[in-house]
Formats: sequence, structure tokens, C-alpha cells
Amino acid sequence: MPFVIPVKAMALTVSTLMCGTMFTTYYFCVHDSECPALPKLPTISNTWEDPPGNFLSRVVVSIVALLMALLQPTLFLPAKGKLWCNGTVNLVLGVISCLLLSVVGAVCDSESDPECEGQSQIHVFSAVVF
Repeated sequence: MPFVIPVKAMALTVSTLMCGTMFTTYYFCVHDSECPALPKLPTISNTWEDPPGNFLSRVVVSIVALLMALLQPTLFLPAKGKLWCNGTVNLVLGVISCLLLSVVGAVCDSESDPECEGQSQIHVFSAVVF
């Protein structure tokens, strides 16, 4: 019998994992006095620059992006012909978006932070296009 994961459970897991990561890295960033607390919120990328956020985000965003890419066919192929554009085109755009999200998580935003040493241009480009 093949291993089957229900699509709704997978989508819920992916969403929960990503939201949990954002809240967790924000907590650590504020707790370590690296980010401002409420009401002034930092960007998500700022919460991912210092440990443990930079390590946690890379692992979780890689997993989330992969699982989101695997979910794309269930979103767009059944709707082929019912969307403003061909379902296959939307599928390809969705997978490209997941690839860009994985780049956002993998490439750090700060070029000056010694824990990060990222490429801001690549990070920002991927985030905006995503």
C-alpha cells in the first residue's frame, strides 16, 4: 500500500510550521534585544538574521517550500480551464514561487552581520518576486 498524506493535513501542517517559525523567531529576536518589541514590528527577515532564527528559518523554510511545491498540483491541476489562466501555467508559477521562497529563507538579508553574511540583493529580489 502506498504512503498517502491527506492534502488538507499537509497544507495545515505547512501553514502551522511556517507561522510557528515566524512567531518563534520573533520571540527570540525580541528576547535577545535584537529586534524592537510591539508595536513596532521588524520584518520577518530581520528576525532571521541572528541565532537561533537564522538556523531555524533556513531549515523550516526549506521544508515548507518543498512541501508547498508538492501541494501545487492539487491546487491548480483540478481547476484547469476554470481559472483566468491555464491551470498548468498557474502550476508552474506556483512552483517558481516556492523556489523563490526557498531562496528567501536560504540567503540571509544582512551583509554586515557576522552571523549572517548574506546577499541582500538576492534576498530582496527573491522576496519581492515571491
